[in-house]
Amino acid sequence: MSCRVAIACESARPGATEALARVRDIVRPHGIVVAELAADESPLPADLSIDRLVSVGGDGTFLAQARRAHPRDIPVVGVNAGRLGFLTSFTVDALERHAGMVFGAAASMERRSVLAVTMCRNGDVAEGICVNDCVIAAGDPFTMVQLRLTIDGEPGPVFRGDGLIFATALGSTAYNLSGGGPIVHPDANVLLVTPIAPHSLSFRPIVLTGAAEVSVRVERANPGTTVIVDGQPVGRVGAEDEILVRGDRRGIRVVANPEARYWQTLQRKMRWAEAPVYSPEADAPPGN
Repeated sequence: MSCRVAIACESARPGATEALARVRDIVRPHGIVVAELAADESPLPADLSIDRLVSVGGDGTFLAQARRAHPRDIPVVGVNAGRLGFLTSFTVDALERHAGMVFGAAASMERRSVLAVTMCRNGDVAEGICVNDCVIAAGDPFTMVQLRLTIDGEPGPVFRGDGLIFATALGSTAYNLSGGGPIVHPDANVLLVTPIAPHSLSFRPIVLTGAAEVSVRVERANPGTTVIVDGQPVGRVGAEDEILVRGDRRGIRVVANPEARYWQTLQRKMRWAEAPVYSPEADAPPGN
């Protein structure tokens, strides 16, 4: 049976319309394009039956489409039409080279861990998932917040500072990295907890297992204290509210580019471990 494909394209991005046209042509010999969707996060139509969801855009588009595909466990194909393309592993040219595999019965799949997030406020409960990270940000007027942590049912520390980052391995190179957290290979099933400007020299980033569960009780907040999921604000929180972050059992399925190598991509696109720029007059020996 032909592979049924839906394409979600961020059409406002420069170059995306041209990329979309090429993707259509690439799919046709291998499958059927059954839908073209706006690159938003509205639920996929209940009557839409697809085998692949192709995301055409930047990394933000990929994150949104991965969250969209998660409830139905649909594999996502990330095609870069943005600037960095760290998460979208295929260029249009690479997709063309590997189209038979991508839209075939033996596609190379990778399962990436995600985090389930539950917000409890005034008796109301809201749930969602994050592919990169969930952030509790202090917000306006930007005084310190106070958050009490419970880790796997055991009392944890009280955090004072500008907020906390909860990240997946895939999201380790995003806000987590900027906050001083570790780089983690995306195959790892972990939950990273990284403080934002902690009011303590000893509150360091930690790495928990992917099955861990962290409960955060808000003890002191600002009017603008906000929970942000994959860069999108989802709600404000105040004193006595609770945020529960835990590993999602299923995760998401991503079609892998066989040409992509994580550590090489990290060096090429993020300039990981790049050497200092020496003065042209200096004849610096290796290691200096």
